Amino acid sequence: MATQYKPATIAPLTPEQQTVLQTKQMLGFLALGSLSITTALMGRKSVISRKYVPLLFDSNNRPPNFNLVKDAAVAVGIATTMTVSTFAFTAVGFAWITGISSAKDFSIKMKSLMGGAEKELQYLNAPEDPELEQLENSISQAFSGSSKK
Repeated sequence: MATQYKPATIAPLTPEQQTVLQTKQMLGFLALGSLSITTALMGRKSVISRKYVPLLFDSNNRPPNFNLVKDAAVAVGIATTMTVSTFAFTAVGFAWITGISSAKDFSIKMKSLMGGAEKELQYLNAPEDPELEQLENSISQAFSGSSKK
């Protein structure tokens, strides 16, 4: 017995639900934007602070004291935070603009935009192969313990 599959759809939101969703997305967008900007400024400040500028009576042929491990850890931390916050900022902004509320909504919208929904329905509603049906029956008989043929 073949099951007819229907295309997945996004449930419509009430105006109140839509307002709450858009408010949450806006706040996330603003928070991630401020985090991205703050991290970029921190990275800029850390690069500028490493520049050696000798004072009036300092010798300029002596390298400044610095800790390589600390510098590397700070650089990796700032770069990772900036990368992740910028990616999240972009993803939340895209979700806010397109009205996506979950990963499932994203999947449904992308399938419909790229033409994958029709192909998926065509594949799922395709008739079952008789050899495959025979194989399924023999496996279920083997596991059920009956030896009927």
